[in-house]
Amino acid sequence: MAGLLHEEFDALLGAPAVDECLAEVTGRFADATVFSFVPLLVRRYAREELLVRVPLAHPQGLATEAVLLSPAT
Repeated sequence: MAGLLHEEFDALLGAPAVDECLAEVTGRFADATVFSFVPLLVRRYAREELLVRVPLAHPQGLATEAVLLSPAT
């Protein structure tokens, strides 16, 4: 899960930003009582948050539309 997000976002935001986002999103599920879907949900919500951060990190349009609209894998 983390590896896929790092592959997708490290070049755009840097590995520390991806790790920080993963830690923040994972923390939201600290009190979960059912763990089956937690990794899937963490990946989904972290990816959504990272997609929001890309334009903020590249305000001059350096992040291409293709990168921002690439499907989740």
